[in-house]
Amino acid sequence: MGSNQQVMKRQWSWPTFLIGFVVGVLFPPCLVMWYSVNYLSDAFGWGYWGSTNRAYKALAEGDYQRALVWANSVIRNEPEDDLGYALRGRAQELAGDYQKAAADYSVAIAYYDSPATDHRIERARVLIKLGLLSEAAVDYARYVVELHERNPRRFIDLLEQALRSDGLFPKSPVGTREDLVKFFEKLDQPARDIPVVAEAYRILVHNKEDG
Repeated sequence: MGSNQQVMKRQWSWPTFLIGFVVGVLFPPCLVMWYSVNYLSDAFGWGYWGSTNRAYKALAEGDYQRALVWANSVIRNEPEDDLGYALRGRAQELAGDYQKAAADYSVAIAYYDSPATDHRIERARVLIKLGLLSEAAVDYARYVVELHERNPRRFIDLLEQALRSDGLFPKSPVGTREDLVKFFEKLDQPARDIPVVAEAYRILVHNKEDG
């Protein structure tokens, strides 16, 4: 009987009691509080998703300065995520600051790490406005080539969707596949001879003939 009491005393030692108290009593409320803080931060625009939603809303309302504020908040919450830089680039572009917009789109491209990202379409649009047609052609071309490699069956639909303005994007002279073909055809010969540009043009013309 005495040995059983000793076992019970060892089981309910102070360290064991404290661990049980923290895990059983303090941890659940702290977890609830953590989720509540994160939910409220997003609801009021402090967190990643809250800031993202408010940035989109500001862009839709044409308030580019407020969009910049919320895009910066997105970046602070997730500094290595592509979306914040893309949102800030779009706000910069709509405000007419094409150099800064191109820089932000470049960061977004680097974090997304794929040639077939819509951020290339966004940067190409800005590069055209800056008069950098060869650089814009390379962005369009890299997008076309990888998109075709990844999804040849839906290539045309996906390309048209990427080029089309959604209301939050500025208007672009390259808004359809046919526009992109004409853009490539108007390039000077050195730009057209860039291998990735030549390959993208071949893909576009081939799919145009199939259509």
